[in-house]
Amino acid sequence: MVKDSSGLKLYVHHALREQVSEGDMTYVADLLEDLRQRANQYPDDVFQQLSNLSVGPLITDAVGWIELHGATVETIYPDYSLCDA
Repeated sequence: MVKDSSGLKLYVHHALREQVSEGDMTYVADLLEDLRQRANQYPDDVFQQLSNLSVGPLITDAVGWIELHGATVETIYPDYSLCDA
């Protein structure tokens, strides 16, 4: 997740479908879609929720700050892409 002047953006690991069991994937996809939609209207609230997330199989591992300095998240973290749940 990235919070900047343009709002809140959610990123997911390319191997998400391989890392989440088939039985949980529908739940995770629905949750990501809900978060993506709510992030447009309530970015600060969603940011706080995701910073302390523990929902079913999803748990926030770490929260930190990065400076992009003109780079993109995808170049710094090539295993992640913008969530299009």
